[in-house]
Amino acid sequence: KFVLIPIEKSDFVIKIPFNGSYYDGWNDGKDEEVVFEEFLDAGVVSNWDYCAEEEYRYNIAKELNFHEFFAQTKFLFEINNYPIYIQEKCEVFSQLDDDSVSHSVEENNKTSSLVSNIDEWLDINWLTDCRIYYGEEKFQSFCKYISNDVQWGDLRGDNIGYLNNRPVLIDYSNFNDLDNTDKYDLI
Repeated sequence: KFVLIPIEKSDFVIKIPFNGSYYDGWNDGKDEEVVFEEFLDAGVVSNWDYCAEEEYRYNIAKELNFHEFFAQTKFLFEINNYPIYIQEKCEVFSQLDDDSVSHSVEENNKTSSLVSNIDEWLDINWLTDCRIYYGEEKFQSFCKYISNDVQWGDLRGDNIGYLNNRPVLIDYSNFNDLDNTDKYDLI
């Protein structure tokens, strides 16, 4: 996805899905060339549109009463038959000062004891913020929801954050076009 952050103070960002990626390839094993590879596995809604998948997942989460854990992504319009989306503007977890998002060992251990395996791939401090903000019961239900499906495998620090101090998922469409991830240079 390409994300545009309006210069003027706004409460949203613009998301434009990539339809593929370029990587350095080989021409008959001899000369290096740039190769374009279309995305083919974005999800249920589209083969290539990861923003459409994100909007779909938000709507499912809303049906299950987990939408508050997500920054909402929604379709805005098309330009030349190409979809444009908006999402609530958030603070990205990986861009925050470590001191502002860290908890005591005791708090993090309490969080770890409530979830199984999820703290191995989601930052424990962000999870602790979720536990404190939403309460243990809602937090555990949400963790169970996202740990029961492989679609949530790309929730690293760049894809989680805060919406007005509320812990949320920011980029939650995963990335399924993994065959050539080591060679991708997304543009």
